[in-house]
Amino acid sequence: MIQRRLAPLLAAVCAAFACSSAQDIEAKQSAGRVAHAIEVVRDAPNAAKAVALAELGKAACSGPDVCETREACRAAYALHVEATTLTQAAKLKLNEGSAAEAANLLSASEQKLTEAAPQVDACLTRESALRRRYKL
Repeated sequence: MIQRRLAPLLAAVCAAFACSSAQDIEAKQSAGRVAHAIEVVRDAPNAAKAVALAELGKAACSGPDVCETREACRAAYALHVEATTLTQAAKLKLNEGSAAEAANLLSASEQKLTEAAPQVDACLTRESALRRRYKL
């Protein structure tokens, strides 16, 4: 009988103090993992971005907002990594004396970077939204 009387009181107290369910806790942890992995990719030097990007792809996520953010950022930074790989290949061709091939590779790199730029911006916007929503 006492337990029945306390249940509404406990529910009110929990609501007042923003008690979290296990699902809420998992969602926040998931968002934290993904946001951290995105930050690592963003802050990595170009030579290390591919490894960091692979780790982002492995980051476990729950909830559509978190998983969609992870995938959008993975796609954006994949373009960036492809562009830097093309730039490195162009440098090698230039050192080999193949200026025309180097120019073609640089052109392809520039195109990838141009394509990646708005996607990376959208990624950062999504990451910020995750951080705000989950108070990270």
